[in-house]
Formats: sequence, structure tokens, C-alpha cells
Amino acid sequence: MSRILARFSPARAVAVSIVLLLAPLCWPLVTQRFFANDDLGAFHIPVRYLYQQALQHGDSWLWTPRLHSGYYLFGEGQAGMAHPLHYALYRWLSLPSAFALEIASSYVVLLFGMRRLLRLLGLDAASVWFGALVFTFSGTTLLHLIHTNIVAVIAHLPWMLVFVHALLTASDRTALARAVAGVGVTMGSAVLLGNPQFILIGAFPATAWVVAFASAPDRRRRLPLLAVAVLAGLLVGGIQWLPTWDVLQASRHSGLRADALLLHSLEPARDGALFLSPRILDLELRHEYAAYNGMFCTAAFVWVAIRWRAVRSRWLIASLALAGFGLWMALGRYGGLYPLLLTVSGLDSVRVPARFITLFHLALAPIAALVLHDLQRVVRARTRVSWPRLAWLALVPAATLMVTLAWRPVRSDIYALLHGSLSVAQVWMYVVIAAATVALFALAGRGRAWAMPALVVVTALDLGVCGYLYVFGTHGDGVRSWDWFMTASSVLTSPPLPEGIAPGDTLYIGAFGNANVMRGYTLSAGYTGLNPTTTLPVNRLPVQSLAGVDWVYERDTWTRVPNPMPRARLLTAVRQSRRPDVEVLTIDVAHEALVTTPIAPLDGSPGTARVLVDRPGAIAVRTHADGRQLLTLTERFLYGWRATEDGRPIDVVASYGYFVGAVVSPGDHVVRFEFAPESYRLGRQLTMAGVVLLVLACGWSIKAPFRRSSPPAAAAPAPNRRD
Repeated sequence: MSRILARFSPARAVAVSIVLLLAPLCWPLVTQRFFANDDLGAFHIPVRYLYQQALQHGDSWLWTPRLHSGYYLFGEGQAGMAHPLHYALYRWLSLPSAFALEIASSYVVLLFGMRRLLRLLGLDAASVWFGALVFTFSGTTLLHLIHTNIVAVIAHLPWMLVFVHALLTASDRTALARAVAGVGVTMGSAVLLGNPQFILIGAFPATAWVVAFASAPDRRRRLPLLAVAVLAGLLVGGIQWLPTWDVLQASRHSGLRADALLLHSLEPARDGALFLSPRILDLELRHEYAAYNGMFCTAAFVWVAIRWRAVRSRWLIASLALAGFGLWMALGRYGGLYPLLLTVSGLDSVRVPARFITLFHLALAPIAALVLHDLQRVVRARTRVSWPRLAWLALVPAATLMVTLAWRPVRSDIYALLHGSLSVAQVWMYVVIAAATVALFALAGRGRAWAMPALVVVTALDLGVCGYLYVFGTHGDGVRSWDWFMTASSVLTSPPLPEGIAPGDTLYIGAFGNANVMRGYTLSAGYTGLNPTTTLPVNRLPVQSLAGVDWVYERDTWTRVPNPMPRARLLTAVRQSRRPDVEVLTIDVAHEALVTTPIAPLDGSPGTARVLVDRPGAIAVRTHADGRQLLTLTERFLYGWRATEDGRPIDVVASYGYFVGAVVSPGDHVVRFEFAPESYRLGRQLTMAGVVLLVLACGWSIKAPFRRSSPPAAAAPAPNRRD
């Protein structure tokens, strides 16, 4: 066996490992199924279904009436609807194929980006690809597959660093123009994916990167050009971030207190053990506390300590500093640094400090590459690290064993055990992985060549098992995640629908019923990243009636709403209210309306309203009334709705402080409502301005007088000092 492994070089082991780790991501594409674990089935797939339906039917992609009784879906951002890749995928491919390619492409882009970035270290190809593998399939990226747009934004980070480095060190005009374009396009692409939090997280290493490479005076002269490229990229993303800001201000996330923003902080006393055994944590939150990044990375810190004189380099020191900063920020309320971030204007809505673990895992990529390179040097030089030094590696399996022995399932883990999603064997297997990894470290340190490819393969299996056991996890009802959505026409069967329900009915299910939009139903509630602020108690019967809800699902029971309001109706009994959330429970909502702004007196008996057009963001109603009356819909109100009466603009009124309404004139009229928010119009203009600015910056880079930058510092690996 050792002779076979000795012929199997580390480079080949890395190549095989990458193929094996990418293969599960291609499974949905081959089988036309979905990954549907957690937020994928609860949010991402239904939202992309609505996006695809809008594209295929020529409807507005800005607004959907199917969630929250109407929602600014484009502004929510997580589907990245304005991104050219997403537009092409969901416009031309089936939903399973488009979703599978969206997920898989992020990992491929991240893998090649990290490989390109780590080449700057001057290491051999096997070490570079290994470091890229470690970050591409890290605890952050693989467990966050359920947050597909997070992984997509992270995939842009290494490319941004590569292009920034190229811009500061370009030796000719063409290379400089390419770097400027790369910075702008990468920034714009990341912003269009709709996750500002990870744009912010990536800004920290990017800023440090600029400082590190702009020390020479000739490079500092290029900083204004870099700033223009970044600004152009931000403007290119304006079509997304401006609507997202609009939705954020109208969501529950706006104005959250500091204690809520500091939830999910990495607690040292409890969560420190996650670096050694990721299966001991509450199953629901493992993706947010994904500190574990394989036993290789844990043992790498010990190896660096015992081989410090041999591996020390500026890259290693910088990586260790970034790792420390990432952990410090991830501590949140316990570290003291993250609360300072919340004091900065515009950043006071950034939540989940534990997500800064991303920076820790980013730093582990060059550390892993440097350590593997050093192990290969030891093997090639046939030098041997002394056993007393190698004995320190035993700290890793010993600590893992202690953590496992101290493990006691909490309530949610007991629930998981009973349903087969978490077993004692899965917890104890990390002791075996730690022992195997450390043994291979020691054997490589003693000059055993076959231990190197074995160590690579074990690390890949370690990362894959940790991540894919979660992605392909078994849910509480015993349904495997890939069986949740078998095909594009087969959707969730939970909860089972009641007898008598009709296609197109409006349902109130609570937060996690989004998949029912794929069955053809409308939801008066919903689950979104930026849930809208509600001015009415949407779980109370009068409000459910106002929203046109036909069925309510609570406590595992369906109840039919006795008198749901029609899609459009005319009212004359209207009064102004400062507290519609309270008064709506005291009036007869079928015959009386509340408004929060004063309107002129109404008259006549309630007329008739017939819906002519009912499309996302576009509703037309024919009205007949013998006086001025209030037309009210079951569509949720948001600033951005426009109304016309026979082509003449009229004011939109928030009836009951929550639904779209307008005062119509006597007689027969056609009233048209259109959702056309100012944030989208201005954002589109910013995007066009960003494209123009980026083109001008690239043109200037080619035509302007060129000053050659000082050559980049040699990026050689750490010297091979005697141990």
C-alpha cells in the first residue's frame, strides 16, 4: 500500500480530491433535482421560481403578489435578479438546471480564484491547489451552501485581491487596463448578488491587501485609479443595492437593537470546541458557527509552532494576523471589537458576528498551502523532524477526545438523534479523523513520501464529510433533502392541503410556507431575508380577511376564513386613524375602512370593482360608482406604487395603513396600479453611470502616460532552514 501511495503524488491526490468534492455539487444537475436543505427549500428555490415565472411571462420582476400579500422581491436581493449570469440561467434553462448551475459555478469560480491568488506565494502547484481546496470546501463555504448567494459573494473575494495586486504592480498599459476592468467588474458582480454583509466582510482583507502592496511611492500613485475602479463597480451594482436599501428601511431589520445584532456571537467557552468537533453543536445553527475547517488546518497551527524557523515568512505572518482578526470579530459581544462596527453610520444593521469566521477560513488557505509545501520539502530533502517535536501534534487528537468525552446532547441534538440525523458515531468519528491526520503529519515529518498523498485525501474526505453530511442531511420528518423537490413540478407535500382548497387561493401558513407558491397559491405571510415591517396583526382574523386569505394553517390544522375580502372593492365608510393596528380589530372590515392620511369626504353607496388585469406589479380595475369612493385592494402597500384613472395620475392611499388603495371619481373608470419604485429607477441610472465610468477608466489606463511600477517583491516560499 505504501508503495502505491508513494507513486500517487500529492499533485494527483489534490486533483482527484477536487473532482470528488465537486461531484456532489453536480448531482442535482444530472438528476434534475434540488438541494433543498434549510433555506434552500424554504426560501431560495421558491424565490427563484417566482423570478423565472416573471421572466418567462414577461411580468415585472420587481414585485410579487405571492409573498407577504405583496413584496418588493427584487429589492430583497438574495436572488441576484439583475446579475447577467442569473438572468441567463433562469431565462433559458429549467429551474433545476439553473439552480444547480448557480450553486456549482460559485465553487468553481472560488476554486480557480484561490488558486490564482495563492500562486503569488511562489509555491509548487500541488500546494497552491491544496490551499484553494481548503478554502473552497471550508466550513464557511460548504455549510453555507444553504445560503447560496453568500458563497457566490465569497467567490469574488480572491479575484478582487488578484486584480488589485495586478493593478498596483502592472508593468504595461494593457495589463493595467485589464486590472482596472477586473476590479470594477468583480466589485459590480459581487454587489449585484445582493449580500452587502459579505461585501463588508471582504472589505477588511482587501483594504489590508492594498496597504501591503501600495508601500512603494510609484504604486501609491495608482491608488486614485484603484479608487475609481472600485467606485465604478459600486455604481454598477447600484441597480441592486439602492432597492435593497429601500427594502431594508421598511423591514424588521431596520432599527434592531444592539443585543439583537450581536446574536450568534462565537462564545469562547462554548463554541471553542467547534474547531475540534463540529458535530457537537445544535444542528440548526451549525452553518452559522462553522468554525471547523478540517483537522489538517487544526494540526497546521501546531506544525507551524514546531517548525517556525523553517516556515516563517511574511505571507505566514500576514495570514496568522488575518486569522486572528477574523476570530476576534466573530466573537461579537465577547470580543469588544464588533460592537465598535455597529457604531458606524450605515453599518448599524449588520448582524451575525460569527460570519466573520469567513476571514479565519480565508487565512487558513495560505497557511495550509505553506504547511503542505514544507511537508513536501521535508520528504524530498529526506530530513526528519525529531520525535519530541512531533509529539506536540498529539495535542490535536487529545483535545478532540476530551471534547467528545465531555459532549452531552442538548435538546435539539436529542431530537436529531431520535430522527437519525445525528449519531454518536458521527461525533466520535472526528477523534478518528484527528488521530489519522496527526499520524500522517508525523509520518511525513519522518520522511515517508506515501504519507503526503494520503494526508491530502484524508483532508478532502474530512471536509467533504463535514459539509455534505449537512447538505444531504435528513430532516426531522425523515425526508432526505434531495427528495424534497424531486422535479420542477413536484414540490413539498408538507403541510398536506385541505379538501376544498382551490388553485390560486390565498393561504396564511406562517413563516416557512414559501414552497406553496410553487403549487400556485398566494401567501399572506412568508419567509424572506428582509421581512417587511407589519403595521397590522397579520395573524388575527379581521386582518386575514382583509388580505383575502381563504385558509389558515395553525397548530397542524387548516381553518377556512369565513368572509375573505375580494381582490378589489369600493367603500364609502372611511375614517382617519392613528392606530389602525388597534382599531382594525374593532370595526366591521367588510364595510368600513381606515386611512392614516386625511382624504376628502366620500359619498354614495358602495359601487362595483372588477379586476381586469392582475399581474405582478400591475393591476387594472374597472370601477363603477355614484360618488367619490375608496378603492382598496388586498395587495400590500409600499411607497413605489403609482396609480392612474383613465390615464390621469391619482394618489395612492394606504388603506388600513397596510393595503393599496386610491380614491376614484364617480362614474365608470379604469384604474391602473403599477409598482415603479424610485429606488429602482435611480439604481438603474447609477448602473449605467458605473459602466460608463469603468469604460472611461480603462480607456484612460491605456492612453494616459504610463509609469512603470516597481516589480513586485519576490514571492518565494519560506527558506529551507535546517530544523
